[in-house]
Amino acid sequence: MPYVFEVPTTLEALHDMIGNFASTGSDVSLIVQRIHAANSVRLDKNNKEKMQNFYDVLLRRFVEVGDAIYTSGDGGPELGRYDQLNALTQTLYAMAQDSPLLLLQALSHIFPVTNLRHVVVTPALIFLSQTVAQCPIRSLDDVVMGLFCSGLIIEYTKDAKRLAPEALAFISGALRLFSNKAEAATEAAAVPSFELAVRN
Repeated sequence: MPYVFEVPTTLEALHDMIGNFASTGSDVSLIVQRIHAANSVRLDKNNKEKMQNFYDVLLRRFVEVGDAIYTSGDGGPELGRYDQLNALTQTLYAMAQDSPLLLLQALSHIFPVTNLRHVVVTPALIFLSQTVAQCPIRSLDDVVMGLFCSGLIIEYTKDAKRLAPEALAFISGALRLFSNKAEAATEAAAVPSFELAVRN
């Protein structure tokens, strides 16, 4: 088994790696840990986007292993699904320490987002909504983070069939910011977080 793996961009690509290099559940956990260790954001800041995509792949793998435990159990010492789930949890936690916003992405997979009020999801949703509504946009990185937060808000609210006005306003403001007549478009329907960006 190689020590360095490329970061898989899809769950199917991760399954291909597992099929080629793993024969036991502990091998699967080792592959996931090596992918994270070799491509960590702490090693190179340019790995941030790759690791955010890999985080989503790992969340899907987490759900898949959890479903397999529910339907078929641990699978014995050969598969060791409980150990795989434990290793995935540790890797997801380590990745969330590198980029705390990733932890917010995991919430919708762990807690029910369709509840009207939830002790974890509701404060996270309020935090994200206030972030996109009130934080000033000063650079392209701010726009990217705002779009990421808006995507999370929409992900939290889509299953409950709720409207996310802050997310829609931010996305609308981002589109207006990149239009040919950005200043005129923003004046027509002001979004507070974009006022500074238009002035610059």
